[in-house]
Amino acid sequence: MNTPDTCRDALIRAIEIVGSQSALARALGKSQPYVPKWLKSRKGLPPEYCPPLERLTRRSVRCEELSRTVDWAYVRNGALVDHVEAMVSALASAGFDEVGVRICLMAYVHRVVGSGFFE
Repeated sequence: MNTPDTCRDALIRAIEIVGSQSALARALGKSQPYVPKWLKSRKGLPPEYCPPLERLTRRSVRCEELSRTVDWAYVRNGALVDHVEAMVSALASAGFDEVGVRICLMAYVHRVVGSGFFE
């Protein structure tokens, strides 16, 4: 589990990648005074800002490093399952065999997850 120091270190790395506290705050739709508050927080960055910041840093800084309050593995797997279910539904409504589509998509997901793509 992340400690407050590792969350702080991850946020500092994100600031370095983005260029400044002001640039990071702007990218997240906040003003610069929020950043020092986040740096001092024992819980890390508020969870709603973690995915955008992970994308902004091109996954150099991960949600798991930024916030201690969320089970990010559960969130990532849940989002993946929701995405697969939406794809199955769309393909089934287009006339594809639902069971066959589900089997193919789950095999693909298993291959992708097993490859470390989501790690």
